[in-house]
Amino acid sequence: MGIGDNIENAKDQLVGKAKEVVGESKGDPGLEIEGKVQQDTTIPARGRADDDNAT
Repeated sequence: MGIGDNIENAKDQLVGKAKEVVGESKGDPGLEIEGKVQQDTTIPARGRADDDNAT
């Protein structure tokens, strides 16, 4: 996963959280759920490549 993917994932997390908060404050459950789903479907960033070989 490259730096571009990490930036894209961070953007999706931030936008998802914003949708969730706005939906909650405006009483729009659809927007709130959309935000939660967007956060949940974001692929988490992996550690460094050498972390995969740790014992």
